Amino acid sequence: MLIESLRIAFGSEVMDIIPAFSHGIDENIIEKDDKHVLIKSTGCLVGKIAYDINRDELIYALHYNMDEDFVHGFNSKLGCDVIQTLMGGNDCCIHKIYVKV
Repeated sequence: MLIESLRIAFGSEVMDIIPAFSHGIDENIIEKDDKHVLIKSTGCLVGKIAYDINRDELIYALHYNMDEDFVHGFNSKLGCDVIQTLMGGNDCCIHKIYVKV
């Protein structure tokens, strides 16, 4: 239901899903063209909760594939690679969302 609502509100192409990952901040878009976009995020609610409850490893394992599943549900012709994560010890998350060939 949520994903369908997003599709109606935003569309279902690569450029349409950007706000869900960039939080509407253009500076978070590292690179984009018709076929892919690289987006960074310096805030992760799931990562903060995991850290706060001292369950980083458990939450990381559960949350890691969620972004890929979200993108696939948004449009099955899109893919998502998680390049780096806050929970992995980096200063930001970077997602590559792309059109599958």
